[in-house]
Amino acid sequence: MKTILQIENMTRDELESLISKGQTQQSNGNEGKLAEKPLSSRELATRLDVTNQTLVRWRQQGLLPYYGHGKHIFHFWSEVVDALRQHPKLNK
Repeated sequence: MKTILQIENMTRDELESLISKGQTQQSNGNEGKLAEKPLSSRELATRLDVTNQTLVRWRQQGLLPYYGHGKHIFHFWSEVVDALRQHPKLNK
């Protein structure tokens, strides 16, 4: 597990690596599914190899799309990828 990193301090390569790593993990387990399965914060943190605290901070900063239902927070991988790809460091 990585230490808590702010997305602003990550390099373009690090962001691309997060996206690639998560896509590889998704394709290994979700091939053939028509509907995208929502991910819990724990699942997303594992997929991105960051701490839950990092996800909390990114959500507070408006960097990650999420949905809440009671005490539960869910993410959709495709939306997370889009959000990370729209980050200025990836658009240089």
